[in-house]
Amino acid sequence: MNVQSIASHAFAPQPLVNRVLASVLSALMITGAMIATPVYASAETVAKPHHEGTARSTAPPGGFEAVMSFEVGDGPGRLGIAGGEEFETWGPASFAVDEKGRFYVVDGVNGRIVIADPTDGSHTAVAWDAPVVCPVDIQVVSGRIFVLDLPAQPAAVHEISESGTAVATWEVPAEHLEHGVSGIDVRLDRSGKPDIRLEIAGTWHVPLATRGARPARLPAVIDGAVMRVPATAAASVAIERGNAGRAFSAEKDWATGRSANVTALSQGRAVAVMRVDSRSPLGAVRYVDSDRSGNAYVYAEDLVGTGERVRAFVKRYEPDGAPAARFEIPVTDFVAHPMRPIRIAEDGTAYVLVPRADRVSIVRAQWIFDTSEALPASDDEAPATRESLSLREGVDGVFGSIAATVRSVFTPQEAVASWTPLNANDRAWTYVRHAWYCSTRNFATRNGSQRPRYITSANRNYTAVPYCWGGFDTTWSYNSAMSAGHSAGDINCTGTKRSGTAGVDCSGFVSRLWGLGRKYGTWELPNVSRSVSKTAMRLGDAYIWPGRHCMFFRYYTTGGSQLFESTKANSYDRVVTMSRTSAALANYGAYRYRNW
Repeated sequence: MNVQSIASHAFAPQPLVNRVLASVLSALMITGAMIATPVYASAETVAKPHHEGTARSTAPPGGFEAVMSFEVGDGPGRLGIAGGEEFETWGPASFAVDEKGRFYVVDGVNGRIVIADPTDGSHTAVAWDAPVVCPVDIQVVSGRIFVLDLPAQPAAVHEISESGTAVATWEVPAEHLEHGVSGIDVRLDRSGKPDIRLEIAGTWHVPLATRGARPARLPAVIDGAVMRVPATAAASVAIERGNAGRAFSAEKDWATGRSANVTALSQGRAVAVMRVDSRSPLGAVRYVDSDRSGNAYVYAEDLVGTGERVRAFVKRYEPDGAPAARFEIPVTDFVAHPMRPIRIAEDGTAYVLVPRADRVSIVRAQWIFDTSEALPASDDEAPATRESLSLREGVDGVFGSIAATVRSVFTPQEAVASWTPLNANDRAWTYVRHAWYCSTRNFATRNGSQRPRYITSANRNYTAVPYCWGGFDTTWSYNSAMSAGHSAGDINCTGTKRSGTAGVDCSGFVSRLWGLGRKYGTWELPNVSRSVSKTAMRLGDAYIWPGRHCMFFRYYTTGGSQLFESTKANSYDRVVTMSRTSAALANYGAYRYRNW
């Protein structure tokens, strides 16, 4: 069955009542946007470097001490957060702390790194130069700044100066990107040469291959909906931290989903096992870091109910693997989810980056003595739903609840796909791996469009279909549009799709993978799918937050969920594969296409 026959069979013109409903919902959303408090902070040119005065402080979440705090915005003393209709809120992606106790925060929305000194409250903004597009992780070692720049093409690790200039660059192998690179770790040898490791899917680490060397093969096995990595194999590539030179491997008990082991290995032999247990299903479990005393720190998520509510913890273990202390991360305060929200200083102090609607804070955790392997039991509070969570974001959440209620009155629309989830997975890869040439005409903007940020120059090749507001292209139709001289992508998410632009947005991408005959928005995709548990997803399912964003599910790892998505967050601006924790997916529902 071809696409045309699918469309004629399953997508006849909607009844008048549905068209009226769409108009009403559109009017409600416009009204909501007019009266809701925006969280978007536009970027502007930043002088570099310059002193910006003293940062303000605010009351920290319970169980934490305030260290630094910044208002949301784009001016001095601020950090950017961006969000809006049909695209996900994003903000600072990562932060680091150096040996002097200074913080380095990646302010991707404003295109800069903010260096903050808690001793006097001062901070400096440093705008990065090309070839850096937008770092998603940062580490500072002996005063040297290293950033992971996944949005760039090619993706790379850069060492940058405190003026923002790249002084060295290491390209990230494409085969590692396809498993979801989620961070970096850097150590310096005695000569000062950096040993750079890539964190893959929040689960295991591989050395970044030097020029001419073959990248390490990932010892991973896909078992149904799960990506597994045996501990003995992981030990050969896991990162070494702490004075003991140990390697760490995290692995869930996939049979029950309620326990996990983080194994410390020395010379390939297990020397300590740190166990995490939970009464509820576990979400992501990730090894975080070690301190100078050899204590290890583990991030673990507890999925309350069916995963609509997520509690996130950091547990501290002694060198022999015995649990010692814990604290709970205030993830319900987060309006955006950094890739690296936790840092452990050499003395064991734990810092958390907390992006809230009105300000971004760095707080110091207050440890609770706890020798139990189990995460603390949930209180009696009813699990939060996606609708109640969205209410925190203002009037938009109210309209979202109304829209969902009105839509539920109508019978879900039928849909037909002539392929399977495996076929959809193959199609997703064609978007991620799609190679195309950007001419001067494709590089130009038109009709108010904005060029994706990774497209930095004309007359060169790029990979992946770019994000385009309202876009519903296949790779074939995208190629045709490029040949016709259309603009490559459009990240201006206002109004309707602009003529003369090509690419695909988040719901257009999922609509194509599900074999839908027209583009369905995030409000509509639940009408051709059914809700499933977040703990029992399988290839082809989707995470959907109506009115915001959607993603195509690949498989679980110990470190989270591996996904395909077309996204603007962190300046990716294209179709990518990415790893996310359960906390970052708390506002989303899990859906399965009705014909699968």
